[in-house]
Order: sequence, then structure tokens, then C-alpha cells
Amino acid sequence: MPSLTLEQAETICDAAMAEGKKRGLKPLTIAIFDGKGALRLFKQPDPSNTSRPDMAMGKAFGAFRLARHLALWRRATKTTLLALTHSI
Repeated sequence: MPSLTLEQAETICDAAMAEGKKRGLKPLTIAIFDGKGALRLFKQPDPSNTSRPDMAMGKAFGAFRLARHLALWRRATKTTLLALTHSI
């Protein structure tokens, strides 16, 4: 799985924060994980609620886990379908 550089994580974070401002959202707290599940970047603007870091990290890690499980499921399903196709 390709790794995520700090520069790439900063670009993603800056784009997300800009989009939040454009939409008139409250200041966003951003947590970005790489493909291995390691935290690459965390940014919390002023002012910010004290519970936002926990929520941001939980949402980001949850998205990571969901994407990983979906990838495994797709791979397993594709293998099963290929096996069924070749056995018919």
C-alpha cells in the first residue's frame, strides 16, 4: 500500500479546511491516517471545542477501517466470483 507523505497529508488537510470555510462550517479539526493506520497529520484551529480531537481521530480511523474492510471484501468476492466462473 503506498505511503502518505506529510506534504500530501498537509495538502489534503488544507483543502478540507478551505472547503469547510467555503461552506460556512465551524472550524474543522482534521485527523489524517495513512494506509497502514498510522496518524500522519492532526490539525486543530483556534477556537476549538476540547472534544473535537477525539471525534476527528475516531471518525478518521473509522473511515480507514471501513475502507480496509471493504477492500478485503471486494478482493474476497472477486476471488470467489472468479473461482465460480472458472468452475462452471
